Amino acid sequence: MFNLVSYLETALPEPGSNATQGLTDDQKKCYKLIRSAELEALKRYSASEGPAQQKAKEDVVCARVAGGLVIHLHAKRTILGSQPVCQLTKEIATGSKSEVVYGIGKNQVGKQSYPHLPSNHPSRPSFDTLETMMADDMNQSGDDYRPARKKTLARDGYRCMVTGIFNEHSVFNNTELQSLVDAHTAIAEIQTCHILNQSTSQKLGEETDHSARISHAGSVFAILKLFGLEDLVEKLMKKNGVHGLDNLLSLCESLHTCFDKQKLWFDQTDKPNTYKVELAYPHHRKRVQFLQSGSGVYGVYG
Repeated sequence: MFNLVSYLETALPEPGSNATQGLTDDQKKCYKLIRSAELEALKRYSASEGPAQQKAKEDVVCARVAGGLVIHLHAKRTILGSQPVCQLTKEIATGSKSEVVYGIGKNQVGKQSYPHLPSNHPSRPSFDTLETMMADDMNQSGDDYRPARKKTLARDGYRCMVTGIFNEHSVFNNTELQSLVDAHTAIAEIQTCHILNQSTSQKLGEETDHSARISHAGSVFAILKLFGLEDLVEKLMKKNGVHGLDNLLSLCESLHTCFDKQKLWFDQTDKPNTYKVELAYPHHRKRVQFLQSGSGVYGVYG
């Protein structure tokens, strides 16, 4: 990987280097524009001070992120398809050159993590069988966070989808789950994690800067559209759309934190609905599969 820290010289690989091999002519042209934008920002950084130098510094980082994005999207085209890198190339080629490069990089650099809502919920009745509790949770009414959390836990078998740890509250309220737990079975609070944070389309509170939240949401949606996910953007923009089951994961607290900090991610494999677990820390399962039972409930562990 290239160095994002130095502001004394260019960090992006030279056009024609191994990192840029295989780019199409349009992509090569786009990459040259990005590298020119980096060089231009470096010159401004060296020739200025104060706020102007800080702005130039931000532009340097944004240009490098945009360049890295072109290289990465091209390298991952067998998984992601060609549309993302082609769309990125088109946006840069039809824009105002450097400013578009900085803007695209800023969309990535400007991603924010907001505190997730508490996952505790009121007391609930006990159930003898797992099937009964799942049916009750999957039939929850409403489309806000709390019923969505119950549905997500039921879908995932009341376990963290990566570690297999059981949700403590669910075990306490279900006789069948209790029978599955022994001295070697871990239980803990399992949290409901948004793939796209609820702050993207949900009001966080009076103390939140509304304009900053809107800007963040626009950046996220622009990136999704870059990957050809206009239908997903439309779904997320609906009221409480961010609480849809296809945007929620069941994770233990430590992995929820890792996911929010982009230290946990899932790489697609050749096997349908199966992903390689990538984590900045070792000792976690390396593969997870999403399965659908006859009742329509998805199980993801085992």
